[in-house]
Amino acid sequence: MGSPSEGTESLARRTRRLLRERGLAPLKSKGQHFLVDQHCAAQIADFAAPDPSLPVLEIGAGLGALTLELAARAPHVVAVELDRGLLAALRSEGLPPTVTAVEGDALELDLEALLASHPGRWRATGNLPYYAATAILQRLLLLGSRLERIVATVQSEVAERLRARPGDPQYGSLSVWTALHAAEVAALLEVPRGAFYPQPKVDSQVVCLTPREGVPCRPEAQALLLAVVRAAFGQRRKMLRNALAELLGRTPSAQERLAAAMAQAGIAPQARGEAASPEQFVVLAEALASSEVELTGSDG
Repeated sequence: MGSPSEGTESLARRTRRLLRERGLAPLKSKGQHFLVDQHCAAQIADFAAPDPSLPVLEIGAGLGALTLELAARAPHVVAVELDRGLLAALRSEGLPPTVTAVEGDALELDLEALLASHPGRWRATGNLPYYAATAILQRLLLLGSRLERIVATVQSEVAERLRARPGDPQYGSLSVWTALHAAEVAALLEVPRGAFYPQPKVDSQVVCLTPREGVPCRPEAQALLLAVVRAAFGQRRKMLRNALAELLGRTPSAQERLAAAMAQAGIAPQARGEAASPEQFVVLAEALASSEVELTGSDG
């Protein structure tokens, strides 16, 4: 099957026709904004499947704008869609034999099981719903080296947070978490609102994340690391030591251990969370874990 961009019916017309024929309407509650710019869909597919060597996992197939472009480039596509009506509409058009359409929620499905059809590495992509983009990306990154790359369309604000570094206004817990699980985050393409139907109120970006082989943190410190990062950015105006005091407790012993751990991580006593690098958060969490500090705050 050739690239859908070679067809005669425009993507925008096809989208509206399928919705009309099936009695469907975009659901705001599910963050449904359908990609209707054929050139944009082809560009994203080129990024997600630059060669036919690896299969692709697509999150949020919708009406297949990206799915069909991927099918023209990848040896196999597993397309996940939560909305049963959209999935029926997509299947009604006739999918290529290399596409497996799966009904389900990407936040609940066993993603490892979906990848079991091909034992090697995969690529992942999707026009992610705004309300769930962060959680979906985190789940994909946890697949680690099973994914060669993740090419995702997200709202511009999320894209900026994914790439933010210490000192940037957008730097926060998502930035730290992403830096620890992705070796690289690159901006690929700006997608204007007019590329979608209905038009969202914000612009979007396509980003590429390269998952790390493993998390640079000892297993026994990973839960503590997550709690520390959340606490650090939960109240951004507080100094880090005060934000963590609510998590670790204010006893003299806990405060001594916290001060020693911050010093070991090279974090100044007066520093706020946004001043600490992802690597410093790892050292901090591992030092706290080694000191056997106990969590007392609600984040723990």
